[in-house]
Amino acid sequence: MFNDAFDFLKENFGKILIVLGPILLFPGLLLLSTFGCFLSALCIFFGIMLTALGFFIQLELFSDFRSLDCWGSVLLFASIVFFALSIALFQFLEVTSFTVIQEVFKGALLPYKRVVLHTERPYLWLCGLLLWAGFFSFAAGLVVKVVRSLGFV
Repeated sequence: MFNDAFDFLKENFGKILIVLGPILLFPGLLLLSTFGCFLSALCIFFGIMLTALGFFIQLELFSDFRSLDCWGSVLLFASIVFFALSIALFQFLEVTSFTVIQEVFKGALLPYKRVVLHTERPYLWLCGLLLWAGFFSFAAGLVVKVVRSLGFV
């Protein structure tokens, strides 16, 4: 009984991850808020990661780690990791200060006040670094794949 379940999971692991990825991604997008939610960032990151990993496993791109072609796939997957982490970290905002201003309508001061929040993105520097790391990893993975497919190595 356990052998049959293990064989089923082994054969369909990529498909299960492809289905599980969007199931995690949609709550992450629904929980998305102005100031960033840690749960939303985790769901977005792991949703993208599980979907990509499922496709890579389903297409058997990680089949032989001794070949150069597999290392190109690893670099391409690493670029997806960097891009997903950059997207997840970009959503965080931090309130640095706030200003209370009086509402004015046609020159008359209203009894209402408005709060203006001044925010900054604390992980913006890291998002830029991860984005560039993703671009370089993607380019290196493509170069390795092209060199391998053309038969230079």
